[in-house]
Amino acid sequence: SGPPQSRNDAAVVLVMLSGEPAAMRLLAQTPGTFAVLVEMLGLASLSASESAATLLYRQSLEVKYRSEIGATGNCLEELTTAVDAGTAHAQAMAGCALVNLIDNPDNQARLCENSNVINILLRVAEEGESAMAKRCAIGTLRQVVDGVGGFKAMRIKRRVETLNFR
Repeated sequence: SGPPQSRNDAAVVLVMLSGEPAAMRLLAQTPGTFAVLVEMLGLASLSASESAATLLYRQSLEVKYRSEIGATGNCLEELTTAVDAGTAHAQAMAGCALVNLIDNPDNQARLCENSNVINILLRVAEEGESAMAKRCAIGTLRQVVDGVGGFKAMRIKRRVETLNFR
């Protein structure tokens, strides 16, 4: 918590420290960290969004944190928004985080139930300007289709299959 600039500065420092496994463990074990990072994704500050997306991506590399991260607030929606409208760096980090998080069955179910997120990902996959954002959107949607199934997944699959982007 604290003033926005203090949080931004702290997030930038944490990104610098995030190459250290001990720092990443401490970050993951500190209650409320994921919630603060998700909140920072939605801030107007570009550096805050980029730092939060980077840290969430790095945390999502650890399979054991994926369900918890995905269940935090509006995490999947905020990551999707960053993929859609963030800076190139935020798009890449948020997109890679989504691809990692969607590997978790709980997150697949969460995403499949969120029509807004599905629609944003479909739009990015079909119309996005960033090749990385498109790849991540398609990869995330394919994981959802393969993992969840059902009528909604079939509808998504039909749209994804029409895309000629690999």
